[in-house]
Amino acid sequence: MTQHLIIDRSLPDPAIINQAAQVLREGGLVAFPTDTVYALGVNILLPESVKKVYEAKKRARERTLPILLSHSQQLEHHLESLDGRVKKLIECFWPGPLTLVLTCNKGTLSGQKVGFRVPDDLIASKIIDQTGVPIGCPSANLSGEAGARTAQEVLKDLDGKIDLLIDAGPTRIGKGSTMVEVEPNRIKFHRYGFISEELIDTCLNRPHLEKGKIKKVLFVCTGNSCRSVMAEGLFNKWAGDKKDIKAVSAGTTAFPGIRPSENTILVMRDEEADVSYHLSQSLTPELISSSDLIIAMTKAHQRFILEISKNPEVDSKKVHILMEFASRWDFFGMDVEDPIGQPLWAYRNCLKMMRDPILRLVGTL
Repeated sequence: MTQHLIIDRSLPDPAIINQAAQVLREGGLVAFPTDTVYALGVNILLPESVKKVYEAKKRARERTLPILLSHSQQLEHHLESLDGRVKKLIECFWPGPLTLVLTCNKGTLSGQKVGFRVPDDLIASKIIDQTGVPIGCPSANLSGEAGARTAQEVLKDLDGKIDLLIDAGPTRIGKGSTMVEVEPNRIKFHRYGFISEELIDTCLNRPHLEKGKIKKVLFVCTGNSCRSVMAEGLFNKWAGDKKDIKAVSAGTTAFPGIRPSENTILVMRDEEADVSYHLSQSLTPELISSSDLIIAMTKAHQRFILEISKNPEVDSKKVHILMEFASRWDFFGMDVEDPIGQPLWAYRNCLKMMRDPILRLVGTL
């Protein structure tokens, strides 16, 4: 009979975490939640325990077990170095629902092609850390079946076949991770999951900006009274020590000489940035050509910029939407919506959304 322990996801009981880690170290099988589906953990240093996983899941022996990590630095135990594209994918999607298939060249897995993932789940991370040995973690269900979202679904397939089940309720995503391998000339999909091909393409094709090359950054929205003004203010505040870099802003349909909206001034005051002096300006082909980097708030703005550009083929390389620079995949490709005419909270939400990509952009330059 499988022991079934319930744990609070927001405040995990250390005693339950320790028990799960001890069972794993001693060769037992433990099912526990991740951000995607429930995982079936096993100490991969113990061949007899690994054999039990294949038997319990009815998994084909030629399929290696994926490994869960608590943080990306643990890859150093298995690989000498990482491909640049792998580094980009790790930066964008870990922790999260992406499994990277990598060929190990050091440690106990040397010579094997293994899937690695860092789950975005507190309980999984604590169990992995506490165990202190490499943990093989396929999904906690029979091979070929849908991944288990709940403890009840785990028991339906594996009750009596595993030693311990850590139950934290339904998983957040409820769909398996996307599994990819970075090959010399392509990204090979071993399994399609929660992360789409489009998101992976966005990550891998994010602009590479050389330090010292960008002097003038242009932020573009519609009226140049809120979004682009906030972006300009944040950028110039955070880039204060980079004296040779300056941000300006403009609007695709702006009336020249208009002050920012009152709510824009208020939320920027909270950031200790004064934008009350700002006067709106219209986007022009001359402004486009004189800027080294142009950041649009939406895809529609990006298209408009290229439509009025005197040299769209060249300028397309320097025109990007703001959320291409976001640290997390959750925001890739999203438009920064216009808060104009809405309450103060909408401006605060808009500003909050822009903080991460602008901070990352400043750091890049």
